[in-house]
Amino acid sequence: MKKILLVLLLLLFGCSGTTKQTLKKDSSPEKKASISNEQKLINLISDEDDEVAMKAISVLGRQDDASKAVVQKYDDMFRNCKNNRRIEDLLDAIYLYNNQIDFLPGLEICLNSTNEDVREEAIDIIGGIEEKEAIDALIKALSNKYSVVIEEAQYSLELLTDKEFKNQLQWKTWWKMNRKNFQF
Repeated sequence: MKKILLVLLLLLFGCSGTTKQTLKKDSSPEKKASISNEQKLINLISDEDDEVAMKAISVLGRQDDASKAVVQKYDDMFRNCKNNRRIEDLLDAIYLYNNQIDFLPGLEICLNSTNEDVREEAIDIIGGIEEKEAIDALIKALSNKYSVVIEEAQYSLELLTDKEFKNQLQWKTWWKMNRKNFQF
């Protein structure tokens, strides 16, 4: 039954193609139905069946920008889900969104995962975000308990800033003086 519901949702949601801007402008019954379809898909992200959850994640990933509800669900999953495969699927889906910076709090949670693949993928995503808040997170990650997170944070900082410093204190000092006027 769930798979039939999912297929129906995929057809309805996939055909509507709504974005945040469209939803704000049009409050017709069809648009309101799309909102409830999105919520149904969000709920399916935590389905016990990995295939159902992955399809829901995939359909939600068709949007250019993740809605606040999607970002909140991801954050909740990063905090509470013990299924590393599911977390990796969610991390993979973040690459599809333009508003990756919105996922930053959840990505920072993943930096402390006991799963090395989850940590590595999270730091890779953060390192690819050209926003000042990502640099804040990378500097913070320099004190992480996992060496791979520290190494990747250092590497990403060097790529994003074209600067090289040896430790977190040097990065913090430089960033404090340059954050306001820094441009990518």
